[in-house]
Amino acid sequence: MDVRNLLNPSMTGFYSGRTSAIDHNQYVRGNFIYQANYRAGLRVLQINDIQSSNFEEIGFFDVYPANDNNSFNGAWSNYPFFPSSVVVVSGIEQGLFVLKVGGISSNPPTESLPTISPTTSLPTVSPTTSLPTISPTTPSPTRTASPTAKCNLPFELAIDESVTGASTNGNGIMFDVRVKKTVPGGILVDGFSINIGKNGTTRISIYTKKHNHVGYEQEPSVWTFLGTYQIIGEGEGNPTAVYLEQKLHITAEFKQAFYIAQLDSNDILYSVANAVKIGHRIAENEQIYVMVGTALKGTCCDAFGQLTIPKSIFIGTVKYTVCRHINQSPIIPPSLSPSLSHKPSTNKPSSSPTTSQVPSVSPTLSLSSNCEDSKVQEFIFPWNTLNCKKLFISTNAQQKKNRCSFRDKKGLLVRKYCPQTCGVCCEDTRQEFLFFWSSIPSNCKKLFASTSAKQKFNRCKKVDTNGLLVRKYCPETCGLCKTCEDSSIDMLFPWSKKPSNCIKLFKTANTAKKYKNRCNLVDMSGVKVKNRCRLTCNSCN
Repeated sequence: MDVRNLLNPSMTGFYSGRTSAIDHNQYVRGNFIYQANYRAGLRVLQINDIQSSNFEEIGFFDVYPANDNNSFNGAWSNYPFFPSSVVVVSGIEQGLFVLKVGGISSNPPTESLPTISPTTSLPTVSPTTSLPTISPTTPSPTRTASPTAKCNLPFELAIDESVTGASTNGNGIMFDVRVKKTVPGGILVDGFSINIGKNGTTRISIYTKKHNHVGYEQEPSVWTFLGTYQIIGEGEGNPTAVYLEQKLHITAEFKQAFYIAQLDSNDILYSVANAVKIGHRIAENEQIYVMVGTALKGTCCDAFGQLTIPKSIFIGTVKYTVCRHINQSPIIPPSLSPSLSHKPSTNKPSSSPTTSQVPSVSPTLSLSSNCEDSKVQEFIFPWNTLNCKKLFISTNAQQKKNRCSFRDKKGLLVRKYCPQTCGVCCEDTRQEFLFFWSSIPSNCKKLFASTSAKQKFNRCKKVDTNGLLVRKYCPETCGLCKTCEDSSIDMLFPWSKKPSNCIKLFKTANTAKKYKNRCNLVDMSGVKVKNRCRLTCNSCN
């Protein structure tokens, strides 16, 4: 709006923000606009061209992470005029936040853009001080990035009533999440969206344990406490987001149980599925499964003293970040004392997930027992010379699968030199097994200590109480690692008098389609190429 002539103001254009939240107080300092936008929190815009209303959002701080609906909650006002460039934001329900906007100079004429975070297209404004101090039982208002920069691909899996059917309410819901083997680095669980049946403030606690929840519904000592959170329920169909104070890592092919318990009422919504069993996959995407679980219902508010309702389905969303690789212990906070009539044990279960358990191992086998991509090997392709890291930058799952089958001009097979990225590592993992004859977990090293050849053969076929097949996690000990090589036998085809082999045949196959076609060829002896070139054609199983 041009108001230079107050008797004749004119509309010059408009800017529409990314959310549906209500715009409120906004202030201009230098070349930046600082908006307090209720549920969307603080929004920082850069003025590119004020004449044409050309603005660009370059930062935000979300004081109301549940949603960005157009209701009068959240950020009420802000003040960006301190010489230090500190910005204060007032939240109606949350209190006062004191923020530092990274990269914006305190001198307005020379203000510069905030540094773009490597994990998001919009830099999150990071708080330096919070007034009043956020209580340990209140979720942090910031959605901090994962502590490892390699876990930077955000996803979520929603389970709503279109999947589950009609809902009912209770004190809590237990369910299991399993990570697929197609996610080698596993995932970091960021939080959940939870359906609370009534409007108003309530408190919930979140617990976790390794493997299934079944059989442990009323055993608080085996669960790890992840925190107590005060949230605002908005009724059925309006889930409230809860972000864990510290993220939880789940390894590929592992199952993790979660328990979301309401502390002051019985309004958590879930659905009962009598037609399926506990553990049935009720929802999935490319990375994870969510299983049918168990609801808890009874007299408020003992988290583990409730009546169990089996075959129940969590109605909400699992929020997580996909990891390329993780090389540190999973992030599990120390056990805290939740505000419960029953205080769970501060001892973590001995089977809590750690990265020392299982590096992700694909059942596809390769020659190498070293599960690391080569850092020095380069591949010469017609379009470029690349190493493992560069070859797989910004690739999706299908592109990765295709490129793992490439051979370069020298006949080098990519998956042989990039086994970690291509998921063809073959080495014993540190997976722990539980067997009925012992209460002490075992692993590959312990299980095969001082065994004869016959005992080793028999133990490789064992399946533990969690359904884990030993030889899948101990392929090196079980003698599976040297069974997958391309044959050196020459092959003859009708179109050529010269014999060919796996290296020659695939040397000029520069597309996924050519690889697939050549793998399906049959030579003059009646043998399929994929049975001779098993490593190249990924037909080792």
